[in-house]
Amino acid sequence: MNWKRILLFIGLTSVALVISAAVHGCVEGTAAGVSGGAAPNWTVQLDRGFVPLALFLVFLRLGRLQRERPWEHAALVWLGAFVLWFLGDFLYGVPLGQILIDIAVYTTGAVAGMGIGLWRQPKPDGVDSEPPA
Repeated sequence: MNWKRILLFIGLTSVALVISAAVHGCVEGTAAGVSGGAAPNWTVQLDRGFVPLALFLVFLRLGRLQRERPWEHAALVWLGAFVLWFLGDFLYGVPLGQILIDIAVYTTGAVAGMGIGLWRQPKPDGVDSEPPA
């Protein structure tokens, strides 16, 4: 196990989630200001798009980098991010049903990113290369 990479990607996941929350907050705040104080209903759904996209991008990179035991590394990164972020949800009193929906949505982004990252992983030297002439 590459523990440094796991910790690095837990940190990257946290940064990506903070950035996606900030973008969501800016869009929601701007929409609320334009509409006269109340945020439109469509802004609530942005969180359902920004967070999986952020996780998709982080796990896409992890899938491209990690050659040995990639799914075990991805599971530990996801678990670390889960402990950090969903503990906050529990502390803030988010309903359990909402947390379960978030887990499903966020896992979809992570698994899709990891799968495509592994599929697009660069080949090791000597594979798919032309034989010497």
